Amino acid sequence: MLNEGTINDASIVHASVQHNSREENDQLKKEGVPTDRSAPSRTRKDVDATWAKKHDKSRHGYKNHMIVEAGSKLIGRHQMTTASVSDGTMARELLDKRDQGDDLHADKGYDREDVKDGVASARMNDCVPRQDRRHGSLSEQEKQRNTELNRVIARVEHVFQSMSEQLGGPHRCAIGHACATF
Repeated sequence: MLNEGTINDASIVHASVQHNSREENDQLKKEGVPTDRSAPSRTRKDVDATWAKKHDKSRHGYKNHMIVEAGSKLIGRHQMTTASVSDGTMARELLDKRDQGDDLHADKGYDREDVKDGVASARMNDCVPRQDRRHGSLSEQEKQRNTELNRVIARVEHVFQSMSEQLGGPHRCAIGHACATF
């Protein structure tokens, strides 16, 4: 079940949303959480979490980037970043020589030149579905290829779902990047 390829995907881990004024946000960025606040107020301020848009909806928190074995669904490598970090950027960082010759499966969001360059430099086979381009839609052959690839890519969602169930949902309880990574 190993060496059937790798799947790369990312999932947003929500953090508590802060409702700060502009002045408070500037102060938090410069100095961190002030020590003169009450203990409950200090623990709710997550200065590491950032905002990202997914499906035209803004989300606050972190992003869980993973490389998963396609056959066994075992997590190969993992990196937690702030939500604003691009999936494609992390895809390049997570690939290494161990993946040489494997198929790289990822969703359409990874159909970008920088990811393709990373796949080529890691000497992997590009199994990323194609996106519609501005100047034309996909051919029937490309649509069929995407359908076949999406069957493999769907396996990574099982990993994220089981993590979510075991950890009590998509929200995390810890404050800060170090705790979120742990």
